[in-house]
Amino acid sequence: MDFWNCRNVAGRTLVGLRFWNQVDDDGESYWIFESRDPSRPANPIDSRLFWTALYVFPALWLGLFFVSLLKFNLSFIPIVVLALVFNVTNVIGFTYADRDAKKRWAQNVVSSNWSMSGLSGQVLTGVMKNSVGRVFGS
Repeated sequence: MDFWNCRNVAGRTLVGLRFWNQVDDDGESYWIFESRDPSRPANPIDSRLFWTALYVFPALWLGLFFVSLLKFNLSFIPIVVLALVFNVTNVIGFTYADRDAKKRWAQNVVSSNWSMSGLSGQVLTGVMKNSVGRVFGS
């Protein structure tokens, strides 16, 4: 339940990210990432809480794994390993989903009409030429 909640509810609600793995008819497996529109940014407190918990919980499960090894509690080890696998999967999935979202946002900015044209582009170009010219003495 924790894995499903983090992946489908908390990730989408708190940071606007979601991921899943899909297998096509040929048997090839690939990841699919979703992200919210960048014009609606996540709440910074919710985002910080989500990312902190996402990275802290695998570390805690790893600590519990070592404790169960030291106590030689063999019945507890499979549970800890399973929880560790699910938590690390969430870390990897959300990290790649975040990178994918940032990459797509950057590509949208470049492909949109944010070009340096018109009067504002000419003014900015003139300011840059003057600044660089003073620095290099030309």
